[in-house]
Parts: sequence; C-alpha cells; structure tokens
Amino acid sequence: MRYRYSGLTAAEVTSSRRIYGANNVTQKEMDTFWDKLLDNFKDPMILILLVALAIVTVLALTGYAHWYEGLGIAGAVALATIVSTISEYKNEKTFQKLQEEASRIAVNAFREGYLRSIPIEAVVKGDMVLLEPGDKVPADGHLVAGDVFVNQAMFTGEAEAVAKRPGGPDDDQRSMDNPHQLFRGTTIADGDGVMEITRVGDATHFGQLAGELGA
Repeated sequence: MRYRYSGLTAAEVTSSRRIYGANNVTQKEMDTFWDKLLDNFKDPMILILLVALAIVTVLALTGYAHWYEGLGIAGAVALATIVSTISEYKNEKTFQKLQEEASRIAVNAFREGYLRSIPIEAVVKGDMVLLEPGDKVPADGHLVAGDVFVNQAMFTGEAEAVAKRPGGPDDDQRSMDNPHQLFRGTTIADGDGVMEITRVGDATHFGQLAGELGA
C-alpha cells in the first residue's frame, strides 16, 4: 500500500469522541410548507404591501381607486410569498436528502496500524482517512499526503474540481479556497491521499450550514 499510518488506537478513538463528539450532524425538524408560508407573511416588505392592499381596498370601496389596483397588489403579495416559500422548502428538502445520503457512507480509516472500513459516524477528530476517486469527504480536515482534486460544488456551485495538496491546519482552515483543507460532503474527483480529521459532526462546515437552515 502506498500510504501507511498507525492511526488512532481504540482508547484514543473513545477519548476523542468523548472530548470532541461524534461525527453526527444534528437532524433539525423541518417546518411544513404552510408554516414557512405563514412565516414569509411576516417579512417587512410583505407587511408593507398588505398595508397598501388594505388602503387601496378601502379607497376602491369608497370610489377613490380602481378595483384592479388592489388585485395587482394582492397578486404581487401572493407571487412573492409563494415563490419564496417554494424555494426555501426545496432547499431544505435537498439538504435533508444530502444528510440522509451522507449518513450511509463508509470510509477507510487507519486504526491501530490497519486500514479499516468504518461508518462515517464512527470517524473522530484525529483520524487519518484514505481518500480515493469517488469518495465523499467524511468530515473537515487537511490533506497530509498525496494530491487530490475535489468537487466542492455543493458549497460553491462551481463544477470544476479544485486541487488540494498536503499542508497543516492554519488560520484559514475554514476557507473553501484553502489549498490544504477538505470539507465534509465534498467529493474526490481525481487523485488519492490521506487527510487528518480536525472537525466532526456539527462543528464541520456542512454541520454549521445544516444548523443555520434548521434554525
């Protein structure tokens, strides 16, 4: 094998999980479509339009405005709230699906001198994980050996894979542009290497986004 690492011992895995937590992303209960729709009516711009609608309606009833003016405002309110709600709902459903798919992934980690296949939830801070083409990055960390190209489209929207090379953790370790850092949920497009896990579960970039969406 090209890469050989001792990896963590069973005792070190237990200690790391106790101190830094497991590699689970907290599942937030998703609001229903109707809950989101009602929340969008609290938007300041929508409230202003509703006030305008009420004023125009009163003026129309008293003959000082045309009925279609109120209809236009009502249409604008309905369009804005429904489009916004559909977009938010689809984004959350997509993110939830990504979380569910990610929870079924197995990764290759060095443990007690051997390369072992373990569930993604079993990964802990300090693990040395082997990465090959097609692999999903299981948690955040930095590349310590090899060279890889990573697809970060789920975060950046850019389809072109980004080159990553070995390097240690630094002050810029949460930046997608950092040439050494790898992030949970991204995919190895080409190359191979070994990464050291530095953040797991809710502490990862993926976990923080999931928390923000579920807030």
